Amino acid sequence: MRRLLTIAVALMALTPLVAASTATAAGERLTTHDLLSKRQAASVFPGLKGGTRLEGRSGIVAPRFVKTHGRLKCDRYRVFKGVSRRDAYFFNVNVPRSMTLDQDVTRFRTVRRAKALMRYYRTYLRTCRGTHRTTDGQGGKAWMKVRRWQPPRIGADSIGVYEAFIQYGGADWTRTIVARTGRTVTVQEVIPYVGKVGTKRAIRISRKAISNLR
Repeated sequence: MRRLLTIAVALMALTPLVAASTATAAGERLTTHDLLSKRQAASVFPGLKGGTRLEGRSGIVAPRFVKTHGRLKCDRYRVFKGVSRRDAYFFNVNVPRSMTLDQDVTRFRTVRRAKALMRYYRTYLRTCRGTHRTTDGQGGKAWMKVRRWQPPRIGADSIGVYEAFIQYGGADWTRTIVARTGRTVTVQEVIPYVGKVGTKRAIRISRKAISNLR
């Protein structure tokens, strides 16, 4: 929280510094042009044609793990907001092509911090690969499967996550690619409501996402 300055001279002395900081921040801001467009999404996933696209600024919602009473739990989440963030959410609920595509883009203050996020994902995958017991949010039993897959290099660095939420014998699979260029990280999460997502389309949409970044 910013402290209130009570001395006018101090305020005048700090004004140039505040202005410079604001200008720097403005140059770092992500815009809608850094996100996938509806046309780009539909060119890779025809099921999204005619669907809906929403924008927000939530940051990267990354999976995380905790150990409680000696038990490993991999169904937690952590948000990374960086210095600027944008996200686009595409969905189409019309059967048989119903699916969602969630893109989260975050720009960090330094390349080092962006690389740290990539290492964070790799740590999660090393620790949580396998099957884990969880709940359906209402007290019912459920399981999650976590797998790592390595896409070809996208941007400066990339990693793939393949997860399933299993309940009542059915499984909803999510395929994710995390890709970095400079100090910006973009995450594409694809969730089909019917069937599974192949690697080729996930790679194509991630390459389009990286190509949009300035």
